[in-house]
Amino acid sequence: MKLLEHDDPRHAFLEAYRNLRSSLLYLAESARQPKTLLLTSSIPNEGKSLTVANLGITLASAGSRVLLVDADLRKGVLHHQFGLQAEAGLCEVLRDGTDWRELVKPTRFPNLALLPRGAFSSEPGELFIGKATQRFLEEASAEYDAVLLDTAPVTAADDVTSLAPHADGVLFVLRAEYTPARVAHAALDLLYQRQARVMGIIFNAVRSSSADYHYYKYEDYYASYPVAG
Repeated sequence: MKLLEHDDPRHAFLEAYRNLRSSLLYLAESARQPKTLLLTSSIPNEGKSLTVANLGITLASAGSRVLLVDADLRKGVLHHQFGLQAEAGLCEVLRDGTDWRELVKPTRFPNLALLPRGAFSSEPGELFIGKATQRFLEEASAEYDAVLLDTAPVTAADDVTSLAPHADGVLFVLRAEYTPARVAHAALDLLYQRQARVMGIIFNAVRSSSADYHYYKYEDYYASYPVAG
């Protein structure tokens, strides 16, 4: 699927991300506003990378300065989604000590930047438990309103459970009619064991004809009223 655009005609799709944005921005006053958010899933192909990209676009459209970070050092694809090259990125920051600011790339969306994955790494878990990871997240969160981390699936490797405790919060993507409940439960247990702060589950790819689909028919709503230019 294509990334969200300004005045995107996929109204229900757009409103779902606006709802997610509001849930994050208007947390209860007693809760600490998260600045570093990690998005993951239990298995591949649940829509995690598209979700993190669209969440970043939606947050940036509201004026937040957002940094997307491709933390899937094995198969990260965020740079492809934005039509960018990934000569160097997070891998070089954590492995070689390269200044991350020099590797951040602007996107065509205002307020939204991307730190690509960089070189392939066969040992992301070792990189994520190092001090460089914590230092990078502290520096990035001081310069951006939100830092969104796209990661590998939990069950694919130890990468995510090594990185998740460093983030302020974790959002878990679950694809409707695709992810086995047993596998999702096991993935969440792994995150809880590492003391990750799982803030919620994003239920993705629900068919509009499904009994689980409760959104108002936005197409009908927008078709009934003129949209201001």
